[in-house]
Amino acid sequence: NFPRWAIYAQAGVGAAVTKRGSTNAVADIAIPGGGLYWQWTNDLSVGADLSVHVYTNGDDTAAGIIFSPAIRYIF
Repeated sequence: NFPRWAIYAQAGVGAAVTKRGSTNAVADIAIPGGGLYWQWTNDLSVGADLSVHVYTNGDDTAAGIIFSPAIRYIF
């Protein structure tokens, strides 16, 4: 009674403050992102997440792509 395949989209924004010699603030903008998973049983699913992150501190900007396989178990 549950779908075998599921697809989802995600987005987010984060911030970090570090201090090493001087204080730096960095923003993490995670748009877009998404993934899919296969619901194997009622408790177990396997899938993958993919997201694009943009990191900026006002002066410098960098981008990163994160791909991560996932195994989920519901207790």
